[in-house]
Amino acid sequence: MSQMPLLNNAEIDQRVATTQAVVLNIDDVATPRMKRLVKANAEAIGCPFEFILFPLVSIACHFMGPNAKVKIRENWLEPLILWSVVLADKGQKKSPALNRFLKHIKSLEELIQQQEQQPSSQEDDQCSPQIYIEHFSMEELHYTLKRNNGRVLGLYDEISFTNSSTNTKMAIPTARLFSP
Repeated sequence: MSQMPLLNNAEIDQRVATTQAVVLNIDDVATPRMKRLVKANAEAIGCPFEFILFPLVSIACHFMGPNAKVKIRENWLEPLILWSVVLADKGQKKSPALNRFLKHIKSLEELIQQQEQQPSSQEDDQCSPQIYIEHFSMEELHYTLKRNNGRVLGLYDEISFTNSSTNTKMAIPTARLFSP
């Protein structure tokens, strides 16, 4: 297995600039109904439409279920797993955009858990599915994935990673992808 070459700062800066230069036209990627939904929520919050669109598409992929596949080419199907990231400076309305989804997802999760609650002597591994996971350790993530057939939805306002082998914390730096 070959390793990817390490990039120097100039190469990283060039890749970031190239990525930031991509313009997304919502008319090219959304149906008229979805476009109205995304724009109405973005305008109500006062954030760019991407803050609503990207999480919405990832959430939709999650709820399509584990059997949903995307056809890449003839005879090439992949599971419909989509990770999206919205990076912006503080105060640009990332949190209000995520909160639009979280309250509905948490309500749905509570409803599912209420419907599945039955008095029994089931083990913890057999408890109701958990749709959404907030902050977690790797052990908690493992347990949640085990209970949920390898599926969980995570929406995070802050992203940081801890490298357990060196006990160092790495944070993703903010970038000016969207300006008000």
